[in-house]
Amino acid sequence: SFVDDLRYAGAFAREKARLQGWGPVKIRFALRSKGIASELIEEALETVDTQAASDKLSKLLQAKAASLEGDPQKKFKLIKFALSRGYEYDQIRDYISLY
Repeated sequence: SFVDDLRYAGAFAREKARLQGWGPVKIRFALRSKGIASELIEEALETVDTQAASDKLSKLLQAKAASLEGDPQKKFKLIKFALSRGYEYDQIRDYISLY
């Protein structure tokens, strides 16, 4: 039902963002593959704490940057890593300049 799908989608989005560090692109794709309607997906993504998601992205990139120290392709690899986690390039760009 609509309410059950919305509740499930919201819980799924918040859990994946908070615990696994997934970005909105990856969450959207996963929910779509589970047959959740697009409008419910967008509502679910609105329930994700954007500040916490930004903090998670920052922590993920810090850890990855440390593992890539001295790598000449560090920025490229950081972008690729964050994109694979489902973050949008505009979100990533702001953090990449720090590394």
